[in-house]
Amino acid sequence: MSDPAPQVPDAHGLVWTGDARALPPQMLGLPASLPADLPCAAVGWLRAPGTEGGVPAAVRRSLARGLCALGWVVFPTDHETPDDGGWHVLDDGSAVGIAAAAGWRRRRTAWCATRVPERAAGLFDTAGHDWTQGAQRALVCSAQPALDATLAAVLADTGEAPSPARALVLPGADGEFAAFCFFDPAAQPQLAQALEQACRAQGLGWRTADAEGFGRCDWIADPHAPQTRTGDLR
Repeated sequence: MSDPAPQVPDAHGLVWTGDARALPPQMLGLPASLPADLPCAAVGWLRAPGTEGGVPAAVRRSLARGLCALGWVVFPTDHETPDDGGWHVLDDGSAVGIAAAAGWRRRRTAWCATRVPERAAGLFDTAGHDWTQGAQRALVCSAQPALDATLAAVLADTGEAPSPARALVLPGADGEFAAFCFFDPAAQPQLAQALEQACRAQGLGWRTADAEGFGRCDWIADPHAPQTRTGDLR
């Protein structure tokens, strides 16, 4: 007999839409600098009543696992690292390093590159780059990128990205949604599949919706309400 799914009192499920461009601009706040034809998707999470703001723990784990299945997750971090222009490998195979962030608060920024979900989950809980305040960004790359000024474009919302970048990850309004912009079109269905699998592993529901259905979701959800059942919006 398989082990029971983990208990997740802070969230009930994720809702995915591949039609993020059709959502109200204030919901996602996609940078105007992004090419208009760049495919974009989004996820939101059904939150349990009475839970605090921010990204629920089970959602952080699911998003991190899905992103790591797609490639290297690269994001600003609070991790201390030497400022010598190079990546420094950590015990779990992740790497940290510092690169200039000219054009965004004009400071040098510590970056993490990882394929370890437990490490990648930190992008939603980094004090210096608060996800809920819209101050965080992440890239998903096919290979570990160069540690240079091109990473600063991620924070500056210039629409530029290192050559191995497959997707850009950024927070929606109040950090209650996650938006994904795909430089590699093949990454969109791959991420959707990886996130669905990650949700099932965490005991979370998973649904897909068009933009209208996504916008009509009641994000504070009773766990026993019909709308929280997996597949209701398919």
